[in-house]
This record gives sequence, C-alpha cells and structure tokens, in this order.
Amino acid sequence: MTGALDGASTIVNVSGITVAGNLTSLFVAAWLAFCLPAWPAPGEGQNLIPNPSVENAANDPKLPLGWEKGGWGENSVTFNYRTGNAQDGRRSLYVGISSYASGDAKWYFEPVRVQPNQRYVYRDYYRSNVPSQIGLQIEDTSGNLTHLFLSQVPKSPRWAETTCYFTTPARASRIRIFHVISAVGFLETDNFILKTAEAAELTGGVPNASLEQALDGTDAPAGWQTGNWGTNSAVFTWLKTGHTGNRSVKSEITSHTDGDAKWYFDPQPVSGGQPYRFTDWYRSNVLSQVAVMVIMQDGSAQYLGLPPAEPTRNWSRYSAKFKVPAGAVRASVFHLVNRAGYVTTDDYGFVSAPTIGFRRGLVSPTFDDSWKSVREEALPLLQRYDATSTQYVLTGEIGVDPEYMALADLRYLADAGHQIASHSVQHLDLTTLRSTAMNRELRNSKTFLEKNGFRPVLDWASPYGESNTKSTAAVRKYYRSQRSTQVGFNSKDDFDIYALKVQNITISTTLAELQSWVEQAAREKTWLILVYHEINNKKSEYSTTPAQLESHLQAIKNARLPIVTVDQALAEIVPQL
Repeated sequence: MTGALDGASTIVNVSGITVAGNLTSLFVAAWLAFCLPAWPAPGEGQNLIPNPSVENAANDPKLPLGWEKGGWGENSVTFNYRTGNAQDGRRSLYVGISSYASGDAKWYFEPVRVQPNQRYVYRDYYRSNVPSQIGLQIEDTSGNLTHLFLSQVPKSPRWAETTCYFTTPARASRIRIFHVISAVGFLETDNFILKTAEAAELTGGVPNASLEQALDGTDAPAGWQTGNWGTNSAVFTWLKTGHTGNRSVKSEITSHTDGDAKWYFDPQPVSGGQPYRFTDWYRSNVLSQVAVMVIMQDGSAQYLGLPPAEPTRNWSRYSAKFKVPAGAVRASVFHLVNRAGYVTTDDYGFVSAPTIGFRRGLVSPTFDDSWKSVREEALPLLQRYDATSTQYVLTGEIGVDPEYMALADLRYLADAGHQIASHSVQHLDLTTLRSTAMNRELRNSKTFLEKNGFRPVLDWASPYGESNTKSTAAVRKYYRSQRSTQVGFNSKDDFDIYALKVQNITISTTLAELQSWVEQAAREKTWLILVYHEINNKKSEYSTTPAQLESHLQAIKNARLPIVTVDQALAEIVPQL
C-alpha cells in the first residue's frame, strides 16, 4: 500500500506474479470474481461461514470447529491451528510448505448453502511470505463439483485484508472457498467473511458508470474492482478529477516485465450471440488495450480483443462494437495498460447494439500482395462463378519476384473486371515509419499503379492491418478508404470507411466458418470483406487451396449473396449512410 496522492486515493500497489500452472489445473476458469484490498460494501447479508474467527475448537483440538485441512500434489506441508498473534481473537490458521513440486495446501470451511445467480462477497485476513491464491468450489443441485479460480493475492508480511466478489451460477447449491498456498513458504489466515452483496446503481449498462459513487464508508468506487497479473508494479488510483463529475480511475504500471493492470466493472448480464457496444472516455501516455471478458453458462471465461486505444493527453472517446458468443451470460470490459505507463478512464457505457443493415448484404473477396498464384489459380475459379475481386497490390514486387504478378497479369485481371488497389510498395508497417517514409509508401504505390494504366486507384489496405491516427491521416490524403484486418462486418450503424472490417482467411479457416459469415451477412444485410493471400496447395498459414476457394465461392452462391469489388460496394453503400 502506498500513501495518498495529491487529489486522489491510491488503492493498491502490487507486484504481480503470474499464477502458477499447477493452480490452473485445479481452478480451470475465471468466474465472475474480483479481489482487492477490502472495504465494507453496501447491503451485505449475514456471514455464512461457520466459526469465522476460528476461535472454537472441534473435538479434535488440532482443528477449528467446522473447518478442515487438505491439499494435493507432491509437496511437504505443515498445518498448525495457532494460538496467539491472531488477527482477531486468539486463534488463526497456518499452513507452510517446506518442499514443493506440484499441488497446493489449504484450510477450508465446511460447504455452505448459497442462492443461484446471487452476488457474494468473500473476505479474509492473511499474512504470507509468498503469493497465494483464492478459489471457489461450487456444488450444483445434482452434486457435481466445479473448481474456479478467483484471485491471486500478493504476499504480505503483516496482516492484510483481501476481498473477492463473485456471482454464483444458475444451478449452484453449496460452495467452499479455498485460500491456498502453492509454493515453498507460509500462509496464515483469520477472520473470514462470506455474505451476499448488492450491486451498484446501473447507468448505461455499467454499475457506477461515471465512478462517482463510493462504497459505503469507504474511499473506493462501488461496483468496480482491480485486476493485475504478470511481473509488474501496478498502482490503482481512484482520482478526484474526471471527464465529467469529480471522479475517474487510473491504472498505472511503474515497472513492467509482462502482464497488465486494469480497473473493471462487475460483469453484467448479456444475451449470448448478440451485439454490444462499449464506450468510455480515457487519457493515457501509452497505447492501451481493450478486451472483453465473457462468462459462459458453464462458468468458463472467454476473452475478446477489441481495437487498442492510442495515447492521448486530452480526454478522448473510445467506442467499439462486438458480438458476445452464444452461451454467454455475463460480461465486463477491461481498458488496460500492459506496459510501463498509465491509462485513466471515466464515463463508461456497455449497451446492446442491434445491427442496422444496408439495403442488401454484400461480399467482397480481396487478395493481398499480388501473388502470381492468384492469377493462375484463383482467376479461373472466380470467372467460373462470375465473381469479381479487389486486388491489393504490393507494387515493389511487381515484375521483380516471379512469385508475384507482372504488370501483364494485373492488366489481365483489370480487363476481366477486377479492381486494382494499393497495398504499399514494400509492405512496411506505417505506424513505425516517420512521416516522409510513410508518405513515400502511400504516394509511390498509387503513382506506380496509375502511371501503368490502373486509374484511378482509390482504395488502400494497410500492411499487417496496422494503423493509428497519424497513419490514417496520411492515408486520407491519397485514398478514399482503408481496409484493416480488424475482424467484423461493416454495417450502417458501425461504418468507418478508414477502418473497414474483414474476416481473415487462413489455412485453418473451415467451410463452416465461412458459411456462418456469409449467412450472417445475408441475414443482417451487412458488407462482408474476405481477405485472401496465396491460392495454392502449399498449406502455409496464409494460403488457401484452390479447392477451399471454390467451396467458398459455392457457399456464397448458395446464399445468393452478391459478390462485388470494394469500389462497387462503396458506390452502393456510401449513399445509404
């Protein structure tokens, strides 16, 4: 714990350690759980844990009443029901590991009955000389057991309090909570609490969205938790300034090897398979990342990456649309920092965002890099299915490397109705270039193509799909559109002509996946852009076999989805915006 900062409350300063691999075999998935130094929460119920301060001994004087001890794996463990120097009263629970190969060791209370779909708060006091972990054992109404990881707890030589919030699954009947040690060292615990907990007030789908509401009697935001993993020094701060109002939250890493740090709101109910939009206002001095944590019906967690947020000194709005997977029941969003630096956030939104389609669905096959195999293998198939494409050309390879097309090949494609577009000269990541080199890649690629008869060249695909505010501003000077490699569909409600979304085709893309994309575009009347590279039988990561391409074209034909070039799609779509 650090001292207070000017105009802020510093919540916690943690040096994170990656969760040990042996623990993940026990706690197989993240649940709706969040741990932080503890403060009392509003609306908590009665303590469910028997003998919570372990003052009362069982018939066996070496055990507290209502408690057990145990572990698993290869290790040497010492358990001690201690007297003296406890956090509360006279008694506490000690577990030490003197040699370790695998497994863990812990004290734990007898199972207690809980309500399904109920939010709970767990607290205990502990001291340790190694990081420890907290896990949840859930028994459902059929007697089946599930073990889920809740939190990693930093070591503390003095008594410290840790708190976890979680929501029980739909069929939960009884639970236990394990505070475990899984390394050579010791862990001593005392004064345990398990109660029901109420949620914070919702605004825009987020509890305490503007971070103004405090937990009763505390200096921490209601409905919010912190998360930290990896080897880094993280500082979490509830600031007394904000984008609106008087509050915001700051995640900062002062030293970093790996991992990340973030504030995030308690996961909220979602409808599986449906689209949502996340927004916030932020300031940062480094590139920050955004990810969705989705909790599935079985309690497992899935993580969806969203586009990163660029550094900005001024408050800037972040917005991204995504679809939660089928079977999802709850979700939260992390706006995180994963390097030395900070991100400050405020005014969150997380709302259902139904797709608004165009007059009809469209699909555009695009081919990157101007590989010779596209002319030789893809073109005959495209002609067989009366399909046109957009060819994003790497001009530095034209007529130079025999694996790439020559000018004659490009002219043949253009004469057959395919669009010629730009993909740079040398396939350099524009975000890494100085302005002069960046403009050279953009200008010279366009100039080469137009001087050789492919006029006008209006559309651009960014190498590696990388772009930022600076590179996109440069693209705007030369081109009408920019195609990314950001996964998604282009719809009327979520259309950015300089960040066109795609579905990337690799050797592992299945026909079922392709069919689902095509069917979704047809059903929702969105624009689907497919990104191909080589067409051959090499079976490298970014190649597609001729047989696969033909199956894709047949699936599109079966769905009666019009195949158009990027140029044709934009001509149809832009007037509808």
